[in-house]
Amino acid sequence: MALDQQATVLGVFLDISQAFKCTPFDSMYNALGRRGISSTTGWWIRAILEGQLAMVTINDSSMMVAVYRGCPNGGVLSPLQSCLDDLIAKLNKGSTHTQG
Repeated sequence: MALDQQATVLGVFLDISQAFKCTPFDSMYNALGRRGISSTTGWWIRAILEGQLAMVTINDSSMMVAVYRGCPNGGVLSPLQSCLDDLIAKLNKGSTHTQG
């Protein structure tokens, strides 16, 4: 609300809890398009992320499931995708400077 009223705002985010593993694929794909990334590249990135499988083993029981959101931790896409959200775009309108 302060941004809409052109008031001065200072915010510091040290960590956004579970940002990498909770971001839906649709949000990431749409953010790429808004940034001018070609749809071919966007679909390629989405295909890489949507094709992930996770395996959980507890004692002698294992289960494999398809991943339906998020980025792998430690990958080069994780920081890129987290920087493409609408919050940063909105904050950079006008006289503010935001970095992610």
